[in-house]
Amino acid sequence: NTGVNGRTIEQLSKGADPELYNRPRQAVELVKQAADILGVPYGVLAIAWLQGEWNSIGDSGGTQDYQAYYDYMTTLFSDMRSDFAYANGQADVPAVFMYQTGAQYIRNSNKFSIPMAQLDFCRIDAGNHAYMCTPSYPYPDKGGHLTSNGYRWMDMQFAKVMFKVLVMGEGWEPLSPVGASASDDRTEVIIDHHV
Repeated sequence: NTGVNGRTIEQLSKGADPELYNRPRQAVELVKQAADILGVPYGVLAIAWLQGEWNSIGDSGGTQDYQAYYDYMTTLFSDMRSDFAYANGQADVPAVFMYQTGAQYIRNSNKFSIPMAQLDFCRIDAGNHAYMCTPSYPYPDKGGHLTSNGYRWMDMQFAKVMFKVLVMGEGWEPLSPVGASASDDRTEVIIDHHV
């Protein structure tokens, strides 16, 4: 596990000081070395990304801007793919699996910019090879941090989506609205969802 808690996307990106980006890079290098010693195939199939709270609340100086956060994701995942997969001769694109930041960490004052950037990154550009596995709000938490059951249940959702995408070769889209209509007298509104 190369995660570091309480950081903005800027602090986790390549070139930041201190360069926390080196944690996953070093882990990948060690796994590659072990695979080479054992003579077994090596590849990076997936990147799990669980971040967004510190950018959403804005207490650590990270961007709260939709487009800036989207651009940071684009650059970070491109860097990770280049440094962790392509540098070792892998041709396949590692998929990114993430959750949508939610609950007490999102702010209406910034128009939910971070969770919307995360969702759009996964939904709009299929070339991102990114999948929104779940929002974070349905899982039990204490003060914003998931309980042991909360993390376990979220992990099971990640595993389900990863299995569908990586093993079964299926696509995945999260629960989300796809359209809305109102009756002529506006007494009824119908919202269609992808489920």
